[in-house]
Amino acid sequence: MKDIIVSDTWIIEGTYTDDWIEDSLVNADLIILLDPAYEIRNIRIIKRFMFQKLKIETANYTPSLRIFLRMFKWNRYFEHTAKPFIFDRFSAYGHKMIIVENKLDVIEYLTFLKRNSEAG
Repeated sequence: MKDIIVSDTWIIEGTYTDDWIEDSLVNADLIILLDPAYEIRNIRIIKRFMFQKLKIETANYTPSLRIFLRMFKWNRYFEHTAKPFIFDRFSAYGHKMIIVENKLDVIEYLTFLKRNSEAG
């Protein structure tokens, strides 16, 4: 990680909150937190399961009803426990953090940055 974050440009992704990511948060120019609505995540769980069962999408695990139901449990845990922790943990970086719900939000923000840099 240290070798990556000292380079000029880099992108990392993940749902990590452990101390070992601290240097990446400190060195980041921009932190994007993707926060789709709870209901959207539930719909995506259903779609992914259906696509995996229909063999339209591959999985690194065998899709089962047990795993499918666990995904909803994880999503509920994320919404009520993990997400508030993440928002609190990253609050020190609020000056360089944006919270987006979807890809369009990211595109709009990057377009805004580009226009501002071109305007001088």
